[in-house]
This record gives sequence, C-alpha cells and structure tokens, in this order.
Amino acid sequence: MRRQAFLLLSHDLTAAQQQELTETWHAEILRPMPESLRKLWASVPPEVPSVRDWIAPVLEWLEKDLNPGDVAVVQGDYGATFLVVSWAMSRGLQPVYATTERLLEETA
Repeated sequence: MRRQAFLLLSHDLTAAQQQELTETWHAEILRPMPESLRKLWASVPPEVPSVRDWIAPVLEWLEKDLNPGDVAVVQGDYGATFLVVSWAMSRGLQPVYATTERLLEETA
C-alpha cells in the first residue's frame, strides 16, 4: 500500500517540505485538506467551548481514507494540533509537527 501524507496546514508546503515528505517520510501521496476544512482549521475561534467539536470534521476526513503507517503533517492552533497528534497516534499514524527552539538571553 502506498504511504499517504495528510496535510493539516493552513498554508501550502514549500518544495523542500514536499521533498522531505517523499524522501525522509516515504510518502508517495500528498493529501491536502479540502478548502472548506482548511478554512475551518485556520480559524479556530477562542470562544468555542470545545476545540475537539470544532475540528471533528477534520478528524472525519482523516478517518475516511487513512491507513496505519500514514503520515499526518499537523500545524495550527495549539489545542487542535495537540488533539490531532494524540488522535493520530492512537490510530497508528505517524504525526509530524513543528517544534521550536527558544533561546533566552538576559541582560542587566
């Protein structure tokens, strides 16, 4: 079975990111979210009572076509990213998400 990479992003991948998915993560098929889900993903309102309920359509989209071992590239709202990464791991997906390095310099 060909490995898929589901793209949960509010932006397009760069050529370097696409190359990394195919070469490092061995993803043969890149699956961007439909535009309606991309807009939903990019606009999690701070006042919603449940981020999980807000992103439920995204999880339904993933569930429909995923295979264990597929990749989920996740970047967005912190709470939504956390929920999707946890959800993906529980279903045998390989979540890929950004981290940052924080450097602190104190001056007197």
